[in-house]
Amino acid sequence: MDTRNHKTLSISLLMVLTTVIAFSVNSASISNDIYQAAIGNKNRMPGDVVNDVKRNPLAILPFTQIEEGNKVLELGSGGGYTTELVSWVVGDSGHVYAHFLYNTERLKDKRLDNVTALREHSLDELAEVLHENKIE
Repeated sequence: MDTRNHKTLSISLLMVLTTVIAFSVNSASISNDIYQAAIGNKNRMPGDVVNDVKRNPLAILPFTQIEEGNKVLELGSGGGYTTELVSWVVGDSGHVYAHFLYNTERLKDKRLDNVTALREHSLDELAEVLHENKIE
């Protein structure tokens, strides 16, 4: 390996390491308690609880750094497994805009009152989602 490639590789690795360290410091500021509470919520769908074993949400949710009161735009919500977890994390003071949520059974009878399904709308039709609420 010539010296120039070695320096480039070293700089790239240093940048990655710096990013990982910065993320670790940031994510440590949000306690895992809020994520554990969402995962342990008694109102979750039983099938989701079974899926926790393979989906390991406690490894994923802290990465998002979502916390109570946030407004979240979730793209590609699909069946809503993560949508529901995030709705429990953001709580009553937050909101989740679930783009292409096809399992609307989750929203039946206002079960997840802080979730708006965007399946029937394109994002530019709902200006309040992208502009007025300042998605965090």
